[in-house]
Amino acid sequence: MGSARQAKTAGDEDPMTSEKLKTRHEVARELSVSLRTVDNLIASRAIEVIRINGAVRISSAAVARFKQSRTVAVNA
Repeated sequence: MGSARQAKTAGDEDPMTSEKLKTRHEVARELSVSLRTVDNLIASRAIEVIRINGAVRISSAAVARFKQSRTVAVNA
């Protein structure tokens, strides 16, 4: 009998397990804002977080989605 598991290809990786999760401080630095601003974004649910035993971590994908949601096109 064959295995019920299917072989994963490189594109099938779970993004939550393959990427480094960022701290609030790292995200504040990346966005060039204060830690308090990051905390306010988290509290207002403007940016998605992962909580691990009380520690708050933020995926690179969540930061990218937040940046995209705040990007405004400027007509030249």
